[in-house]
Amino acid sequence: MSIDSSANLGVFSSFEVSENNPVYSSIDGVLFNKDKTVLVKYPGQNTRSVYAIPSGVTSIGTRAFKNNAFLSNIIIPNTVTEIGAAAFANCHALTGVVIPDGITTIRTHTFHGCPSLGYVFIPKSVNEIDVGNFEAYGRIVIHCIEGSYAHNYAVENDIEYGF
Repeated sequence: MSIDSSANLGVFSSFEVSENNPVYSSIDGVLFNKDKTVLVKYPGQNTRSVYAIPSGVTSIGTRAFKNNAFLSNIIIPNTVTEIGAAAFANCHALTGVVIPDGITTIRTHTFHGCPSLGYVFIPKSVNEIDVGNFEAYGRIVIHCIEGSYAHNYAVENDIEYGF
């Protein structure tokens, strides 16, 4: 069994997976791969405002949180080393994100369509920011290390930044 990352899974408020499923698992209604290292999909109709990704997760899947209208804060553990494209796209209530050290790329459209996003903390480890991030949906501040890739990106793209 597999799930296409473009499948419309945003209509669910919870995912429940049998322990016997050879591919997927769930924790608190969130869909993971079997060994719980990849967060595959957060249920789009779950009304929580805060979600802490479990420690041990190493990857946030493509479009994993896309179109969630309720989450204002997502806590990402330092175990995460990869964030998929459009992972937080169209998360209308999302106000801020702290990207953990170890992430090297902010994939295309990761934060596309997030009108409430006011800040993103970007670590020094990030050395690439793909297209479609941080469009003018309001006031966003990139918090970064002086002289880092994120700092240079903010300057080149006329985005407010802070140290």
